[in-house]
Amino acid sequence: EPGVVQDIREFLDAITPPEKDYRHNANLGDGNAHSHIRAGLLGPSLGRAGAAAATIVMRFATLWFAVAVGLAALAVERARSRRGGTVGRADCYQESTRR
Repeated sequence: EPGVVQDIREFLDAITPPEKDYRHNANLGDGNAHSHIRAGLLGPSLGRAGAAAATIVMRFATLWFAVAVGLAALAVERARSRRGGTVGRADCYQESTRR
């Protein structure tokens, strides 16, 4: 998409400004700490094919994670409805002392 590369550069400049006083620069004096941080955030350079593959993998992973979260929420809700509502710790304690 047009402009996305510039948008990414501006975003990275906002969160990792080159002119900031980083400890890495103070220790080594090479002035490239912001590049190291950006590489840590973005990972290795993949090229177009690798980036496309990574995007597809991440989208599928996100989708499956959302499905797993939904299934877990459904299981919790079903268990809750079988019990007849929510049961808090105080309710559990009172029930266990009644037996």
